[in-house]
Amino acid sequence: MAFVAVMSFCALLIIITLIFDKFERMYNNNVSVIHVMSYFMYELPFQLKQLAPIVCPLAVLFSIGGLARGNETLSMMTTGINPLKIALPIFFAGFIISAGVFWAGETVIPKWKKQSMYVDKRYFHNKSEEDLQTDEDIFARGHDGRVYVMPLYNVVKHEMIHPNIQFNKTDYSGGVKRILADSASQISHDEQKSVWRFYNAGVWEYFDTGALKSYESFPTLDLELEHNLDDILTQDKDPDEMNFIELRSYIELMRERGQSADNYLTDLYQKIMFPLGVLLTMAIAFSFAIRARSGSVIGSFGPAIAWSLGYFALHAVFRAFGQAGVLNPYVAAMGANVVYLIAAGYYFRKSYRWYN
Repeated sequence: MAFVAVMSFCALLIIITLIFDKFERMYNNNVSVIHVMSYFMYELPFQLKQLAPIVCPLAVLFSIGGLARGNETLSMMTTGINPLKIALPIFFAGFIISAGVFWAGETVIPKWKKQSMYVDKRYFHNKSEEDLQTDEDIFARGHDGRVYVMPLYNVVKHEMIHPNIQFNKTDYSGGVKRILADSASQISHDEQKSVWRFYNAGVWEYFDTGALKSYESFPTLDLELEHNLDDILTQDKDPDEMNFIELRSYIELMRERGQSADNYLTDLYQKIMFPLGVLLTMAIAFSFAIRARSGSVIGSFGPAIAWSLGYFALHAVFRAFGQAGVLNPYVAAMGANVVYLIAAGYYFRKSYRWYN
């Protein structure tokens, strides 16, 4: 009940914050109530997941603190009841909540995050459907030395606008062919290749020295390219919009293109580490709450809440360092959890000392 109450209260605070944050755009763009409600519905699970390391310890503090207020925890411990036995229901609930956070992050949240961003851009920022379907200023490295440059790419219609494709040597030491066209559309796709039709295309071929070898123009030209070219041409994706498997595939794609994926690797590992961090903050909160006494319950809440807020901040700091390449992605993903694992062990051991 404490968990549900705290979660409901935090959900209400999040909604109020979102209303204040979006009110000006809601008013200026005359956003309908239906679209406002849909935005809140899609955005709320993501926000609650981010606050899980704070919400769950608060629930522990309120539930165990209620027992401490009547000195019930003190009575149990002075009669020889091991604090671990008292903690077992808390830890069991923590495992379930951590698993739920991970499950939500792999299923519901990525899909709903996409929807919330769509509603935000489409209605709160008043962008047209065409704008949302189009990525601008594409410069992407493909397979086998190919480089794709174009002003626009329609991600829904799979259409390149004024594509400029440079075919280089695999080590990018020089160009061997170049294609310019008014547009190009994907006409077929399978697991090995994708076939694209270029319109009003010009093809330049070059000698190894860089001198022009030949030129030929085509009203239409069908060309086999990468099977995942659509993903290659799509602009950088938000890790929050992908689950673990999708993000891992995207990282592999970036590596195939010779791009650094350290920032995405940090987010990949944190998709596992973050739910475990929820359990660690709950353990620290329990360690403070179990040692509280009647008349000093509120005082014990302060350090526990500070530790919960600290995890949120430390997690963000390590993530920023990992994305910037300052820290190894493994270290950045696990850093906050290692610190809190040590802290949880220290404070839980102190919980055995009922007399202090």
